[in-house]
Amino acid sequence: MQGAISELALSGHGDVVLVATLPDSDLGNGPKTPLLFRLGKNGHQDWQVRLKSPVQEMDLSADATLAVTSQLDRQLMAYGVNGELLWSLPGSCKPMILNSLKKILCYHDDSTASEVAFDVLDWKGKKLLSYPARGDLLALKVSWDEMRIALGFAHGDVVVLDSEFQSLISKRMEGEIIDVAVSSSLPTSTTLNSFSAEKESGKEQEVFAQVAVLYRDREKNLKITLLDSSGKEIQTFTPSFKAQQLEMSAQGNALYYYGNTSQGQWVGSIRTPFKQEEWKRGEKTPSDYIAPLHVGSSGVWMGYEKQLTDQRESHLLSLNTQGEVRWDLSIPKNPQSYIYTHRPVSSLPGVVVATDDGKLSLLQLVE
Repeated sequence: MQGAISELALSGHGDVVLVATLPDSDLGNGPKTPLLFRLGKNGHQDWQVRLKSPVQEMDLSADATLAVTSQLDRQLMAYGVNGELLWSLPGSCKPMILNSLKKILCYHDDSTASEVAFDVLDWKGKKLLSYPARGDLLALKVSWDEMRIALGFAHGDVVVLDSEFQSLISKRMEGEIIDVAVSSSLPTSTTLNSFSAEKESGKEQEVFAQVAVLYRDREKNLKITLLDSSGKEIQTFTPSFKAQQLEMSAQGNALYYYGNTSQGQWVGSIRTPFKQEEWKRGEKTPSDYIAPLHVGSSGVWMGYEKQLTDQRESHLLSLNTQGEVRWDLSIPKNPQSYIYTHRPVSSLPGVVVATDDGKLSLLQLVE
């Protein structure tokens, strides 16, 4: 790529990739301005746009017809399928395209110090509503079916909203929230989304997990608590390492949590019933560079650094839902570069990998 890769977004099937880059003198004779690219089939460049300001956050619609970027000069920009500018608005946020609702959730995290947790726009950039913040917004997650939104605020406040942005759950945890995860809309009896069961009139009644919360309690102990659809606590669990990120599987029957701290780089899983840690995998040495955990339909992807005798080696690790290794890929060949970000491609299967030396690769994997 021309410049250093700063952001990456994929279409629903992973056949279109949106890439933002920055000028980087270490990479040689690169561009003098930030760039935005769209790559199509076989990595072919569909278009390129020169930007006045670097991209901080961005998203691409599932059908690849809409790209939304939030730029450092506090401008929200939308681009069409041919790279044409559709609209621009003043402001800064993390845009999250809600494909099934044809809306854009503009997420203001705690760094923006906003009184608004998020704005909702239509695909033409018209503001539909603003959701008020209950203090600093520390975490926001959208369910796989885009029908649920979980928010974690400072002072332990957790809110779950429906697709009309109306409150389903409002609860205060006794501690400080680190992350949240939310299941899809309440499942049918055939889906595997029950984390516990209660006895009622001699019959087992399923209790469905609506949201999970990763937080530190008043004694600074790390906890994961699972809430049902009414906000009632189902179970509380203590992970075996310092987790920083929490994700729920597409099926809603498993939680994954990830951390890169002085304890090392680890991913763990809790599955039904919600009783104890089922498995964890990772390295005992921490990574200098962190590539966040990504959850797909068949498992998880995590970037990690493997400590060799005289150097560190960047790896991508793919685990299935049982924690078994599917692929452990050494990336890249250049030992001086590291994995900046990655995105799984479920349609292949495969993974798109961006490294800090400006290289973008699509790896198609064979079982």
